Amino acid sequence: MTNSNQSFFSKKDLFTFSKPQGYGAYEERNSNVFQSEETTYLYIEPSGFVYKTLQHNQGNILYSIAFYSTPTIYDKNGNQLTEPMEIPNTEIIS
Repeated sequence: MTNSNQSFFSKKDLFTFSKPQGYGAYEERNSNVFQSEETTYLYIEPSGFVYKTLQHNQGNILYSIAFYSTPTIYDKNGNQLTEPMEIPNTEIIS
């Protein structure tokens, strides 16, 4: 079973200090300026996505969503620094 009522969009997207640990579990970074070679972390709350209903081997109902993104990086003056990068699909099952 799948759900596909809406178009995908982000309700919230922001930079964090470390890898987000789950829905609403993050420490927001108040700056979008990074040093060269610094790791960047994003927290994104998607909406309007398609999900698939699964059944766990113990009979529990689970939901699966998969994301694919192609971000582009700009400098502080708005100059494009990279071509869109293809980030591998990420599947989340909960």
